[in-house]
Amino acid sequence: MTGSQRRNRNAGVSKANIVINRHEGYIVHASYQTTGSGTRIFFTGRLRTGETFAVVEERTKPCLYVRDSEKQRLPGISPVDSGETVNTDLKTIDGEAVIKIEWPHIAAQQEAARAMENHHLRTYEADIRFYDQYLIDRQLYGSVTVEGKAVKGRRVDLVFHNPSLRASDWTPKLSVLSIDIETNPGTNEILSIALATDDTWRQERRKHILFRGASVPDGAAVCFDNEEALLSTFRDLIIEIDPDIITGWNVIEFDFAVLFGRFKHHGLPFTIGRSDDPGNFLPGSRGQSSAVIIPGRQVIDGMRTVRNGPVRFDDNRLETVAQEVLGTGKVSFTEEQNLEGRRKIEALLETYRNDPATFCRYNLKDAELVIDILEKTGLMDLTIRRAAFTGAGLARAWTSVASFEQLYITSMHKRGLVAPTRGVDAYEVTTSPGGAIIPPEPGLYENVLVYDFKSLYPSLMLTFNLDPVTYVS
Repeated sequence: MTGSQRRNRNAGVSKANIVINRHEGYIVHASYQTTGSGTRIFFTGRLRTGETFAVVEERTKPCLYVRDSEKQRLPGISPVDSGETVNTDLKTIDGEAVIKIEWPHIAAQQEAARAMENHHLRTYEADIRFYDQYLIDRQLYGSVTVEGKAVKGRRVDLVFHNPSLRASDWTPKLSVLSIDIETNPGTNEILSIALATDDTWRQERRKHILFRGASVPDGAAVCFDNEEALLSTFRDLIIEIDPDIITGWNVIEFDFAVLFGRFKHHGLPFTIGRSDDPGNFLPGSRGQSSAVIIPGRQVIDGMRTVRNGPVRFDDNRLETVAQEVLGTGKVSFTEEQNLEGRRKIEALLETYRNDPATFCRYNLKDAELVIDILEKTGLMDLTIRRAAFTGAGLARAWTSVASFEQLYITSMHKRGLVAPTRGVDAYEVTTSPGGAIIPPEPGLYENVLVYDFKSLYPSLMLTFNLDPVTYVS
């Protein structure tokens, strides 16, 4: 179970001031929580009014689909017996009716899916995340109209229990916070943290420097005697600023990896989200990138976003991209330019000891550059629009396969069709020649052009309007 699937007690609520009303909003983060009575869904986001909100959905149950012609094989498969069968109007791609089976808990649904696979029984949509099932069934893409009882919350402004959600065409405005940390590589301890905001709702840009040291001239930073106090204040600032999106340059693989480790080292809860539950850092493995789960917020890595964008740079360093996009770069802390590796680390640590004001300016500038790059290129706005178009969510806005699948399965449901679970109903294919492979010749070359389909199959399907449904229709 991933961090986004952990318990997510979205803001303790007050029974006072319950209102029934209608709001437009945008779902920033989705998760689910399992209790004794069942698994429930949480959606957290931003309303058009600027208020934050959480939706608690307790009526929907985890489910999968089975061909109606194969339902006689279900009895006797023990995990399946605990489910409830529901008739539907949905069909498979080849036109056969399906039944839906629901369970109160996500664990029971997953166990039943594995048991059916072991019995060679075909299932449909057993591998779709629980909250994505909810969104797909209701044709929701991120922007929603929420109608129901609203209760004041603690970590969000309003909490809706079992409201009605309908699709909305509102283009959201979300608040963004950029962070950057400076560390001592020898000990991995954090020396300072910079925070820079682009807050659409407050119409202001704020900046903060938290510095581990005795003092900084001109009061340019808030100073701390120890790392634990610095981290506690950082956590409080995140909650006070209350951003929808946290960004930074390589912020997932570096900044959050270090932050998570240092919070753990000091025994501090990593509660920087819109929930009492702590955030989580998920290290990458088997070619997969690391991820950060913060209840109620999204972490969007500035470097990854620029790398996914339409413009290419000589390299992905912050200095290179900032100079190209903004015409300015990082603060220089030495007269010698282009220091790299150990020499740069030594120079930076010397600046930390002898010139803390310059050190803090350097740290803050790195955080501000990311905000400015994403604003100047329009990439943050494009990320939000891509997520709202596909329904795949902010974290997967630039993922071709996940975005395509969410968009396509939602379209299938509009046509009354269900998608096969991965590996089910696979068609036999004959071999065909692949792309030409040119043997490499060692050497250095200039002006090399590479032509490729990004995420080959989804790109081809979208570009040439190739629809798998036409294979059997």
